[in-house]
Amino acid sequence: MTLINISNHPSAQWSARQRQTAKNSFGEIVDEPFPVVDPSWTSEQIIDEVERFIDMLKTKYDPLYALAFHVMGEFTFCLALVARLIDLGAEVYASTTQRRVVEEAFGDVTRKVTLFEFVQFRKYSL
Repeated sequence: MTLINISNHPSAQWSARQRQTAKNSFGEIVDEPFPVVDPSWTSEQIIDEVERFIDMLKTKYDPLYALAFHVMGEFTFCLALVARLIDLGAEVYASTTQRRVVEEAFGDVTRKVTLFEFVQFRKYSL
């Protein structure tokens, strides 16, 4: 099975653990950039854009039900895309992370650094 990564994070930038988990679970990883979602769009425009995106995926990867998809990005687009992919018989996953915050003090200045450590791929279910 192939994992189509639809996110703003190309798999080459994933941690070694996330890439290895994906390869062990799905085999090949193919990156599809997450589309730009205009914050002024209506719900109807989101649905229209999802349909265009699905058409593009069908052109490149049909049949979609034979693939797994990693979908992470703008929430309303993700919800609509995940629902359509599941309707088409595809397996769809999110990546989960452990969030760690580290504070570093530099004299009177404190800097907060947030680290996200990959945990697992969790299957979407609606």
